Amino acid sequence: MEDSQILRYSPIVKASYWYPDGESPFVSDSNLCPSSSAAEIDSTLFTHLFCAYADLDSHTHKVVVSSAHDHMFSTFTYTVKEKNSQVQTLLSIGGRNADKSAFAAMASNETSRKAFIDSSIELARKDGFHGLDLAWEYPSNDVEMTNFGKLVQEWREAVKNESDLTDRLPLLLSAAVYYTSDYNSVSYPVQDIVDSLDWVNLIAYDFYGPGWSAVTGPTAALYDHSKPEDSQILRYSPIVKASYWFPDGESPFIGDSTVCPPLTSAVLIDSTLFTHLFCAFADLDPHTHKVIVSSEHDYIFSTFTYTVKQKNSQVQTLLSIGGKNADKSAFAAMASYQTSRKAFIDSSIEIARKGGFHGLDLAWEYPSNDVEMTNFGKLVQEWRVAVKNESDLTDRLPLLLTAAVYYSSDYNSAAYPVKEIVDNLDWVNLIAYDFYGPGWSPVTGPTAALFDHSKPPGPSADGGLKKWTEAGLPGKKAVLGFPYVGWAWSLQDADDNGYDAPTTGAALTSDGSINYAQVRNYIVEQGAAVMHNPMVTGDYCYAGPIWIGYDDNQTVVHKVKYAKHKGLLGYYSWHVGADYDCGLSRAASRAWDATETTTGK
Repeated sequence: MEDSQILRYSPIVKASYWYPDGESPFVSDSNLCPSSSAAEIDSTLFTHLFCAYADLDSHTHKVVVSSAHDHMFSTFTYTVKEKNSQVQTLLSIGGRNADKSAFAAMASNETSRKAFIDSSIELARKDGFHGLDLAWEYPSNDVEMTNFGKLVQEWREAVKNESDLTDRLPLLLSAAVYYTSDYNSVSYPVQDIVDSLDWVNLIAYDFYGPGWSAVTGPTAALYDHSKPEDSQILRYSPIVKASYWFPDGESPFIGDSTVCPPLTSAVLIDSTLFTHLFCAFADLDPHTHKVIVSSEHDYIFSTFTYTVKQKNSQVQTLLSIGGKNADKSAFAAMASYQTSRKAFIDSSIEIARKGGFHGLDLAWEYPSNDVEMTNFGKLVQEWRVAVKNESDLTDRLPLLLTAAVYYSSDYNSAAYPVKEIVDNLDWVNLIAYDFYGPGWSPVTGPTAALFDHSKPPGPSADGGLKKWTEAGLPGKKAVLGFPYVGWAWSLQDADDNGYDAPTTGAALTSDGSINYAQVRNYIVEQGAAVMHNPMVTGDYCYAGPIWIGYDDNQTVVHKVKYAKHKGLLGYYSWHVGADYDCGLSRAASRAWDATETTTGK
């Protein structure tokens, strides 16, 4: 008796999927490309075989098998047991090409889940399968993940009840799931999976493919050693170490490129220091409301992803739209109507896919009243829906969606729509700099203060983050920004050279902006006095009447540690081309890796 019952449910799994439509058309010689008949399978090599795929009727929510597959599926178990009487068979339902919206609809209420469950059990028993496999690829938001959990719980209960009633061994239950525990930034219901399924099949392949990868890559890597700190591939990194690249970002102050080498060419970026890079900026056509790239930037933008991936194949790229100098009224007009929002959204997705970007970034600086903030919320909601739909239709990973936002949760007394941001964006970049500048500040001040202890307090990154947190933004949706660009003033009195010193306007450049690399050279050439203020966490230097506020190495390191301690998703800098020999970026990356997360301290 024991011999005939040899572990009906094997304690190990050596399995494969059988897919009758799986023969590639590339090789027509059947000697090279054997038949897809189940009779050809050497089942002695397996403990389990999955028969793929049964379908989900989108109207009845029942599991069905197409007429083309009916005979093959109904005889599958009998056929593979001819060579191995102990092999276990499972009927797999769904698959990569299945209608994901049909699974989401089925799982959304108890009645339709019951129709799915009852029909699946009936079909499995009718055709002699030992189990069932759910291949819903993939639940894409919090609601769908919750319903996935409900589905597997009710499936387990129904299988147990059927086993009790019929006195048969209960059917096995498994699921094919994404290779990591979250998909599209949404976590699987792990406890429900553990309690209700016998196991899950981790889909640890298709990391790269011509339909969704602009470059070649390891299609099913076991490890990834491209960066020492990475332990797995994580196409969407769980942290953000980012910078914006701005091809127009070279300051005119120093023209000798041998003294201050510009990083305006993407090929010069050391992308190994980043998880994400933003390509800035695409424009908004005020007439058509479509996203466009200027002719002068078209080639460098279209090759940006390919270029930065040469040094780091895992870096993610996002196309940023707008920026500080963009026409704010054009963004307000675009966001005010559904038709114009759709024009923006559809064109943004099209241009991102065409350029091989992994995501899109909205740099609308800034929505300025309650109406514009409301429309900002509508825009990101509709953007997320469109990105999901495009992903479902093309079977590509969904584009990342981010936004560059004001350092505080309200701007000009109008509050950002935080709930819509949390629900629809992967994260927001907090623009925690440009607090003071000669174009808007008649006195000197900390251009990017981390703290401000004055009474009343002035602008600071910490103060802004507190506002965002109080408004409901989770730390894991926040990325702290700091500048690689400083601001230069002309002092009224060279002897009054601290913060709050009166000035006569911009110095060194027409608007006073100066890259960090140029600040370094200016300090050496002019013998400027250098000051670090630990109270605000900021730096400045002065030589005669010239005063420059900026962030130096120790300030950047302190800010990165602050972000990690606060449990933020990461940090970003504006902009990578302003760095000095990648020194700030290197220090930031090392500081993040060396710092423990101590949220709440």
